[in-house]
Amino acid sequence: MIIDCHVHVKGGDRFRREFSPELIVRRMDEAGIDKSIVFSICLPTPEANDLTRRAVERFPDRLIPFAHINPDDGPLWPVWLEHAREQMDVRGVKLHFGVLQEVSREVVEPVVAKIEEAKLPILVDCKEQYDLMCDLTERHDDATWIIAHLGSPRNEVLMDRFAALARERAQVFLDSSFCHCPWKIADAIRWAGHEKVVFGSDGPLIHPAIELAKIDVCGLAPHERENVLANNIARIIGLDVG
Repeated sequence: MIIDCHVHVKGGDRFRREFSPELIVRRMDEAGIDKSIVFSICLPTPEANDLTRRAVERFPDRLIPFAHINPDDGPLWPVWLEHAREQMDVRGVKLHFGVLQEVSREVVEPVVAKIEEAKLPILVDCKEQYDLMCDLTERHDDATWIIAHLGSPRNEVLMDRFAALARERAQVFLDSSFCHCPWKIADAIRWAGHEKVVFGSDGPLIHPAIELAKIDVCGLAPHERENVLANNIARIIGLDVG
């Protein structure tokens, strides 16, 4: 079993690309991936979540929905979160600091508190905001955090700092997606632990086979590889992988 924890229906790249569920599943088949967690960003929150819902309805056995919440979209975001839970049976929430007009604890914390109350894991692209993530994960230690891109796609020093954070805090995990220093994935698994890293591709713009190869060259023992590729994220979202 291989589960990709980080796949876009609507992306955050320069062109804000939208990807069909058929393309996503075709890429999954090409890479040998069984299930993918999908979400949409860069649209108003209700539209983003509706786009995700429609994709999952096309392939309910392959795609797992995460909601996206952007507090900049207005005061109805708690209602939109509840609607996503009711209509989509979401397994988590994606937060992306890169779409916020202001990145601060005052802006982010109300959303985090509501997600924590809902007992949903948070997949966060924190845009290298290490100090803020230290603060949020300390204040909200009942929330489960998955920090995307090892915390930073390119900065090795920051990757090590985020690996230390994941090692120190039981509820903090790292995803391996879009890592420009693939040797740091092996470092994160070694120093944070193979129970604290989950596989993600940031696909389908990035082909998941490319990101999967970065895991395959880490020299993991079979049980470590199974944890990174499936068991850890399955446990986080409450998915039975048999």
